[in-house]
Amino acid sequence: VLISTGGTLDAEALAAGWADRVDIVAGAWADTGGLSTPDAVLVRPDGYIAWAAPSDDDLTEALRRWFGAPLTRGSR
Repeated sequence: VLISTGGTLDAEALAAGWADRVDIVAGAWADTGGLSTPDAVLVRPDGYIAWAAPSDDDLTEALRRWFGAPLTRGSR
């Protein structure tokens, strides 16, 4: 699952190639009392967080690592 909060990272567009394996959920964080929150979080199938933005690692790199190659047009 990729949770995107619509921050500066366009996580939904980056993850589009994995839409057949990754559910994309858009939303917003509840009031955090001023604490910083990630722009997006990628949750592995076993429930652990695989990646969170901002991060030095690229989202596409994490998606490839955990979910394989992206779907290309014309393939299914």
